[in-house]
Amino acid sequence: CSRLRDRGCEPLRRRAVALLGTPHLRPCVAVVLMLALFGTSRADSLAVIDGTGATVALDAPARRIVSLAPSATELLYAAGAGNRVVAVTDPADWPPEAAHRPRVGDARALDLDRIVGLRPDLAVAWPYVAPAQIERLQALGIAVYRTDPHTPEAIALDIERLGALAAAAEVARAAAARARSRLAALRRRGRDAKA
Repeated sequence: CSRLRDRGCEPLRRRAVALLGTPHLRPCVAVVLMLALFGTSRADSLAVIDGTGATVALDAPARRIVSLAPSATELLYAAGAGNRVVAVTDPADWPPEAAHRPRVGDARALDLDRIVGLRPDLAVAWPYVAPAQIERLQALGIAVYRTDPHTPEAIALDIERLGALAAAAEVARAAAARARSRLAALRRRGRDAKA
């Protein structure tokens, strides 16, 4: 039952345990529990919705990430995934650590051969940078998360989702919470100034 608990299904587990006390349901409950515990081969897979509404799924947390936009680089570092970034595009210079990462292109063009040679688990892109090349990366089997935030809340969501994909969910949630807190403080100041 620990895998059910790990998946956040504690209410389901409790209900299944209660149903096991009902003799005529025991065989059915046993089958359901076995399927829940052993029925999927992708039990460790991760899936999030990116900024364009597409599902991005990984079999395991991303260990090698290519950032294909300076804003994506900042989001990855904020999410606690900076140590997993193996390459960036020009002019990625924030945070300062990003300036030392290998370059794989800019807003006009990407070096697809170099990107593929880095064997990334994940590429993070802005949808308007070299869209045909981004689609080519996907066709080559590289998962692509597109970030396109139009609001401060969308930035916080991207941070959380990227953190989830890179096994840095706790750091990402904390960073997103700080961003939301700062935004709420700014909104309060704005309301107080109007009053």
